[in-house]
Amino acid sequence: MRERLDALDPEELRRPFRRLFALAQRGGVLKEYEWLGGRHVLSVDGTGHFSSPTVHCGNCCVKNRRDGGVEHCHQSPCAVLVHPDRRAVVPVVPPEPIPRRTGRGRTTASATRRSVC
Repeated sequence: MRERLDALDPEELRRPFRRLFALAQRGGVLKEYEWLGGRHVLSVDGTGHFSSPTVHCGNCCVKNRRDGGVEHCHQSPCAVLVHPDRRAVVPVVPPEPIPRRTGRGRTTASATRRSVC
């Protein structure tokens, strides 16, 4: 699975995802998530899709652990519509991978901005 997803450009997921989101919107699904005067609550959080101390690829982020070990991982921010009375959430954008840090910069914030904005 990882080998196939690594080769996939996240931009290729945006168009079909937007189409499905538009269908949900036209079908009234998003109306069920309105709260506080017809507004939506958007929750954004990071999630890990893969983590290993030994298995890694060129796209993995690297975490230096306190015990001196290294952990390789794939992470992405996810944005979903939430409602306090509903158990299900509605993803509003496809996950945007956090790229491997190659110098200075805030890759997590950049990935979140690309994902939500």
